[in-house]
Amino acid sequence: MKRVKTILLVAVLLAFAGSLMMAQAGRGKGRVNGIVEDEYGKPIEGVKIKAEFLQGGQSGEILRDALTDKKGTWSIIAIGSGKWRFTAMKDNYVPNYVEYDVKQLSVNPTLKIVMKVSQQGPKPVIEDEESLKLFDQANQLFTEKKYDEALTVFQQFLTKHPEAFMVSLGIGNCYKELGDLDKAIAEYQKVLDKTQESVKDNSLRTKALSAMGDAYMKKQDFEKAQNYFKEALAITPDDEILAYNVGEIFFNAMKTEEAIAYYEMAAKIKPDWSLPVLKLGYAYLNVNNLPKTLENLNKYMTMDPEGATANGVPALIETVKKMQK
Repeated sequence: MKRVKTILLVAVLLAFAGSLMMAQAGRGKGRVNGIVEDEYGKPIEGVKIKAEFLQGGQSGEILRDALTDKKGTWSIIAIGSGKWRFTAMKDNYVPNYVEYDVKQLSVNPTLKIVMKVSQQGPKPVIEDEESLKLFDQANQLFTEKKYDEALTVFQQFLTKHPEAFMVSLGIGNCYKELGDLDKAIAEYQKVLDKTQESVKDNSLRTKALSAMGDAYMKKQDFEKAQNYFKEALAITPDDEILAYNVGEIFFNAMKTEEAIAYYEMAAKIKPDWSLPVLKLGYAYLNVNNLPKTLENLNKYMTMDPEGATANGVPALIETVKKMQK
């Protein structure tokens, strides 16, 4: 009986620690440097770099910006550990990006992004500066968790540009955070209806499907949620970030067996990514599978010794070993 209580206590503490890690995710002391060149190795000045934190679900995105100098170099500070996507954008060039598992306590390599000249020239959906500022304002308000205000601004933007149906995704996210799940689902469905008409909108469709799954998770309709997640992963079967985030959603909903399946999927897609392995260790501990707990925690130790120390994994391994006796 004492052993069962100990396991449950550790599981609760780990769940709390995981929530704390997610709350702090994206912010940190890391630094990432990079360079942007054209196809011939010539540096490109004035390229906007957008850094996007890819872990933690729909509403957890944290963005950083930078601009390349005359040598094509850029630098972004205050980056937390984890998976980031760095996207390069400039008029008359095709946008390109690179993803990297950033570490805070060691030097990250210089990231290189190669951009090709666009054959058709830039074709932004919205061209006037006022509307773009309105859209940026809505995103900023959402990041600041001012969901009512963000919703109003998103709706204002959509009134001015009814053709920009993708804004319904932002509106849906606001409704979801405000707890009006039915309205959120209706907005996500608008995106799904539109993206069915074109195979070019797969990325947007995947986001809408994932958001729909998250909304149904909050409604406790786990069967519908899983169906939407499966459809999203069917579109992008090699998206380890999506698989990981779905695992996080299930884990936070205390659906640990389902979470394990998605963490396993993320680890299989990208075997050198250590974070899903760590989460597998936590998840297996929650279901009292101590051998699998140790297997994954030890594997994480070899993959990321620095991260293991920061997350208290060595001490946890010793605790689990004692629980086995």
